[in-house]
Amino acid sequence: MGEKFFLGRVKEIWRYPVKSMLGEQVPRATIDLGGVEGDRVYALRDVHDSSLISAKRVAELFGFHARLARSGMLGIEFPDGVLMAYEAPGLDARLSKVLGRQVTLVRLDDSDVERIGMGATADSTEGEGYFETSAGFHDSSDIHLLTTAQLEHVRPLYPQGDWDRRRFRPNLLISSAEDAPGPTPGTIIQVGAAVCLEVIKACSRCVMTTHPQEDLPHDRQILATLARQTSNALGTLCRVTEAGAIAAGDEVWVTSSLI
Repeated sequence: MGEKFFLGRVKEIWRYPVKSMLGEQVPRATIDLGGVEGDRVYALRDVHDSSLISAKRVAELFGFHARLARSGMLGIEFPDGVLMAYEAPGLDARLSKVLGRQVTLVRLDDSDVERIGMGATADSTEGEGYFETSAGFHDSSDIHLLTTAQLEHVRPLYPQGDWDRRRFRPNLLISSAEDAPGPTPGTIIQVGAAVCLEVIKACSRCVMTTHPQEDLPHDRQILATLARQTSNALGTLCRVTEAGAIAAGDEVWVTSSLI
């Protein structure tokens, strides 16, 4: 076992049932080998070119809230407050009307979905890529982790901005000491009694951090500041190596080797 230090405690747990829509904070969650259970298990597909639609190019997606009921049924709240379930008649038609393009909602277990690509766009930080549906419609990792220390580090770089954690869409927000070091690639993060995450890399940020959502305004300087000051990175991308259950308040430890 390598050197081990206490990073902090789980402050918030988030899942985003539909890729690029707003998600929901939950008090506890099951972490499987694909990430937070229920995270990004649905996505919108452009009917014309079969690409996944992301808020990187369709900012209006941040006007929708996606939530999972205890039964697992998906509910989508539209910008006007209308709530529709996944299997509701007319869901695709209403989504298409509001977004101004023909779309269909797909989920991981749809038999016709194996790999769905998303072409490179001017506002994409990842470039051309694809999404493996076995693990979720994720860009490049199972879990996105953000610490309060990482947020506090960037606030003074642009004090006029609102560095609300919602802009960065973490799965796990960790309450950490202000001087806590950020996890580095190759280290292992243990969350609670069972879950282990391997750190892959820092999270590269994109135009989605600038979009308005709920009470947060549009702010291009958020991304511009990160580009100038942090090599466009904030947060940590991780791969799940040990599954289990976690809850808000769980201890989080970092070690240089598998526990």
